[in-house]
Amino acid sequence: MSINLLPWRDYALKHNKQTFKLLLICACFIGISIISLSYVYLNYQSNQQQKRIQFLKTTMTDLTKNIQNIQNLEKIEENLFARINIIQTLQKYRSNIVEIFNTIAFKTPQKMYLTSLKMTNNTLMISGISAHNNYISEFMRQLELSAKFQNPHLIGVHTLPMDQGNRFELSVQAEILSSILNKSGLK
Repeated sequence: MSINLLPWRDYALKHNKQTFKLLLICACFIGISIISLSYVYLNYQSNQQQKRIQFLKTTMTDLTKNIQNIQNLEKIEENLFARINIIQTLQKYRSNIVEIFNTIAFKTPQKMYLTSLKMTNNTLMISGISAHNNYISEFMRQLELSAKFQNPHLIGVHTLPMDQGNRFELSVQAEILSSILNKSGLK
């Protein structure tokens, strides 16, 4: 007897082809899915990295601004400390300035009065009116003998009308004032 296996072989062949097509379709689907998921994942990672980079840039910008603010505050602090030092120096030598004015007041002769005092650097300009030239000379001698002043120099003397006296202007070096101004940074 002979058995015909041809229909069974055709059926098996057809079944194998269908299984192969199904597996091929599944493999293509899985491959496309893996590629799509990889693309989505890489795109997500790229976006996250861009966000991190943007965060770092904004943070760096903020830090740069903060550093500039700190530098500005340090400059302001230095200026304030410099001002405090100047004030402390002036406060320390305040009595010396009073002594200078006190010395001028005591050294001024009776028949003479002062109209203005001007300080330029370490030179004190003194203007006033005197009854006679001798009083101006005496005032200059008294200033030169004083420890507070040096080098009195007469700039000019003008006679006032109707025997009212003489208007004078002189300059004198005030060493204590110049040392105070130099120490404190003022001029």
